[in-house]
Amino acid sequence: MLWIFLVLAAAASAPAAAPAVPEPGVPARPDTVPFVVVDGDTLPLTPTLEVVGARVPVALPGVVRSIDLLDEAELSRLPGRSVAERLQTVPAVVTGQRQQYGVQSDLSIRGSTFDQVQVLLDGFDVADPQTGHHLMNLPLGVHDVARLEVLPGHGSALYGSGAFGGTVNVVTRRPAGRTGGELGLLGGGNGTWSGWGSMDLVGRGGDTGARLSFERFRTDGYDFVRDDSTAVTGGNDADTWTATGRFLDTSAEGESDLFVGYASRAFGAYDFYAPYPSWERTRNFTATARVNRRLGERLTVEPRFSFRRHEDRFVLIRTSPDTYINDHVTRRFAGAAGRSDRFALALRGQYHCNVDVSGVVCRRLPSPWADRRPSYGTLL
Repeated sequence: MLWIFLVLAAAASAPAAAPAVPEPGVPARPDTVPFVVVDGDTLPLTPTLEVVGARVPVALPGVVRSIDLLDEAELSRLPGRSVAERLQTVPAVVTGQRQQYGVQSDLSIRGSTFDQVQVLLDGFDVADPQTGHHLMNLPLGVHDVARLEVLPGHGSALYGSGAFGGTVNVVTRRPAGRTGGELGLLGGGNGTWSGWGSMDLVGRGGDTGARLSFERFRTDGYDFVRDDSTAVTGGNDADTWTATGRFLDTSAEGESDLFVGYASRAFGAYDFYAPYPSWERTRNFTATARVNRRLGERLTVEPRFSFRRHEDRFVLIRTSPDTYINDHVTRRFAGAAGRSDRFALALRGQYHCNVDVSGVVCRRLPSPWADRRPSYGTLL
């Protein structure tokens, strides 16, 4: 053991080697990469990463959560005529269709309930305070979607209390680079048909553009057969239409983005809440505005505003509507101003209105007027 001790002592007494200085034009060695130590683990700092769909460009040196992405090419190959039906192809996502054809669906991620999933439209929260059953009632058609982003797992610190099981960001199609349009028509049995069309307009120089779209879908459905062999007509019929408009103005300083969408969906709601041939109609108007301006090399500001109005009428017995009718009207607005130096200020307000035979009763939902949190945590 004496010779081992002498070797160790000689090594300890040797002068420490000076760190090598890289010569000009020679790339730095891997051991010069900056790093941080967290709980005893050495984590190298990666180059700046701009995350897909971020509200402002952000740097996340250690993103370890996966995001499922369905781009426009993949969406065009998938069956289904709604966002909800195409989300069924994403692992851990379960879509429970209360009514077919994408009319009304419940969304679950990793076993969550339909009230524990957050849905964003181009980064704007479009959840309905009335119920999670309206989560997928989006003001757009299937041909207006450019990309679907799914972030499984918790996200309440970033997007609100609804992002318990996961977050879905629906990215709408931008105006095309040239003026043009498209039309489509399809049909089937049981009075089923659908038609859609869109028009892209581009201004001089290509810095400004607009996209307008319209879609209509209708079906008579089919008859339900009860246990007593009697048939129920009109239990799953549907008549829906959507209209959208998106306007973009791009310059060297940033981008201005305005989206307006409207959807009306009337459908049979047999056995939704009781064993009756019920009927339901929803109407949704949503408007969002975003202005992104780069004020310097390291400073980007982005004020954002949104408004959403949602109507829900439920008739318990469609052949006898005076028996029971329930009406809900929800108005929701939000505003936020963010900048890229890890500070965000958000102002939000939510109102819920209940309309019945006694009149209209509105109440303001609890929501903080000011929300200060780091903006670098935004993933979608």
